[in-house]
Amino acid sequence: MWRLGGATILVITLTMSYRVEQQIKGKTYGYLVESYWDREKQQARQKRTYVGRKDEQTGEVQSTQKTRLPKQSRSFGGVFLLKKIIEETRVHIPLKKSFPLTYEQLLYLAIFKLLTAEPY
Repeated sequence: MWRLGGATILVITLTMSYRVEQQIKGKTYGYLVESYWDREKQQARQKRTYVGRKDEQTGEVQSTQKTRLPKQSRSFGGVFLLKKIIEETRVHIPLKKSFPLTYEQLLYLAIFKLLTAEPY
């Protein structure tokens, strides 16, 4: 959201994205497909991003990319405060019940969103 004079301007960018699986030599791979508008060619285009290989036993696409954690943080005050609020309000408990494997990632994404204050 931007403020221009006394008016508030809200810009929403919609992108269509979905996941697709492709079999190559007997193995299944997962991709994230995002559609976007190419202004030069005046037509819709798609961008495919490799996600990982599908595990035959669980049926889930396992990411092959390693996540890198920051080596150091110059400020932890905002994160510390929000983690304390999460603990005291116990908002993580229903989130953990609904998303047992990814609730911590969801919490940290929410903390990041709050601290960066980006409108999208």
